[in-house]
Amino acid sequence: MPRTPTPDEDDDLDDLPDTHPTQPVYDAEQALLGALLLEPHRLLELTAIEPDSFSQPAHGALFAASRTLPAPDPGQHTKSTSWLNAVLAVEAVREDARGLTASYLHTLVRVCP
Repeated sequence: MPRTPTPDEDDDLDDLPDTHPTQPVYDAEQALLGALLLEPHRLLELTAIEPDSFSQPAHGALFAASRTLPAPDPGQHTKSTSWLNAVLAVEAVREDARGLTASYLHTLVRVCP
């Protein structure tokens, strides 16, 4: 049976790192990027968002890279990953967000509501 900490010991628990779930901003960034990866033509509608609007540098780099490429034909986009591959190949992504992979792009699409 685990021992219950005394009040003095319980104060020490406040120094432990937070193990809370991800921040809502992070989740919102992932959902937005996932939606844009599914429908890249919507990038033209986002005039108030800039790459530095994102809390994660990798998310900002992905957003910037997405905006540098022309949106693919929607019909072709559903059949091919060539546009997504091109986004990952943009130099800014390769340099500023080396951890971004096709697998992470899939995660972004999956978490999009």
